[in-house]
Formats: sequence, C-alpha cells, structure tokens
Amino acid sequence: MIGGLGSSLGGEVLLGAASAYPDIKAIAADGATTRSLDELLALPSERPLVRNLTARVMYAAVQILSGETPPEPLLDSMVAAPSTSYLLIAGGGNQREVDFNELFAAATPDRSQLWIAPGASHTGAFGLYPAEYEQRVIAFFDAALLDEIGATVEVLESNPAQVSGCQSSDSTIASAAHSAPNAANITLISVVS
Repeated sequence: MIGGLGSSLGGEVLLGAASAYPDIKAIAADGATTRSLDELLALPSERPLVRNLTARVMYAAVQILSGETPPEPLLDSMVAAPSTSYLLIAGGGNQREVDFNELFAAATPDRSQLWIAPGASHTGAFGLYPAEYEQRVIAFFDAALLDEIGATVEVLESNPAQVSGCQSSDSTIASAAHSAPNAANITLISVVS
C-alpha cells in the first residue's frame, strides 16, 4: 500500500501516476492543476484561444524540444484508478487552482475530498493553516490506508531535525509514517517541486 503527498508539480506527478501504479491507494495533492494542453483545455474557462495561446506555444515548444509526447491527462489517470482515494487541496486565493481541483473532485466524487483553504495562495494552505493541514492530511491517510489494516496514526514528532531525511514541510507526514504500528506494510512518500 502506498500513500503520497505531493505539492504543486509533485501533486500532479502523483495524480498522473495513479492509473499506472495500482499500489498507490491514497494521494494528497496540494496545488495540482495542469501539465499539458489537454489538461488545460479540460477546464471550460481555459478553452478560448485568448486564454490559452501562450500555453499552446509553450507546450508545443516543450514537445518539439524534448521529443516527448504529453502525459496521460490527470483526469483520465484519476478515473482509471478506482482503488485510489484523493485529498485535493486548493489555495482559495487562486481561483484557477480552485477550479481545477473542483473539476478533479467532480470526476471522482466518491473517492475525493476537496479542501479549499480560504485565502491561501498556490500551495499556501500549510503556511496559513498548519494545524488544520496536519489534521486533514493525517486523517485522510488514516482513513485511506490504516483503517484497512486496523492501525492508527499518532504524530510523534514534527521537528524536521528529528525526522531523518525530511524537510520542514514533510516532517509531520514522515513522523506519522514512522509511528504507524504496521508501518512495514505502508509507504508514505512526499513529492515536492
């Protein structure tokens, strides 16, 4: 069983990996929006050419210069991963981010929780609401991963200096992983951009 917490592009990477890796059972994505033109155009407000001309040029240039094709759209990946649960976190001060996360939640309503953090900028929910962020993320992983095996999460440490290999924004999640009684059965990863 794998759970992942991703911020910005890290959240997008995890959402995009959901269909390819069925062991991913829980994804908390903070600030995920779009990685390709197809994903951008999934949002009706972004479909007029005046809204997406610059993005079209950017994505075309990336494809030409890299030789890579665009990844599977996030919505397709999320829908094609029926055993994955999602916690979608959007900064309430960023309407485009809110719109994308509402779209993601609507595509997987029975498996998604959406938290719009009031007044938060892109990936700013943790900075404005650290205690609520911790509570929501831990409760999400507890329900999505640990309820299945009868374990619970207790945060032992939130000091990054005491959690080996963690940066400050990852410390609480890493601590929760270390405190799970059956942690050998669960892997929590953090992907940051």
